[in-house]
Amino acid sequence: MDKKQIHFLIITNSGNKNCPALDYGIWLAEPLKARVTILGIIEEPDSEKNIERLLRGTEKKLVAKGIEHQTLIIKGRTETIIQDVTRKIKADILVIGQLGRSRIRRWLRGRSFRHIMATVNLPILYIPEIRTPLKKILICLAVCRRA
Repeated sequence: MDKKQIHFLIITNSGNKNCPALDYGIWLAEPLKARVTILGIIEEPDSEKNIERLLRGTEKKLVAKGIEHQTLIIKGRTETIIQDVTRKIKADILVIGQLGRSRIRRWLRGRSFRHIMATVNLPILYIPEIRTPLKKILICLAVCRRA
């Protein structure tokens, strides 16, 4: 009986705040022999070059480790795009870091992560910062049935 290959959806929408999610997503995908979709979301026109640079660097790391992957770049609002993409792509886990929101925006609109948790129907691995050396990780998943 063939085992289903795990599929990671790793998201970035900005610069340094998302690097932990990209790096840990790769770190975890390698021993699990997971497929990876990297989603770069361009919310602001001035962030496009930085996101493209991050994605190219991440792709090089994935190729070096022999990890099957694809890359998507989409322009728009992160929360909406994540909701749409997770419906279309049958990923098993969403890997995401901080979204790089300003304190004022978080205060006025609330944390984006809460909206994502409420609208995405798959496990989320949230990685706010790099903690090294990471030697082991335990991931526990539970099935929640929504009414």
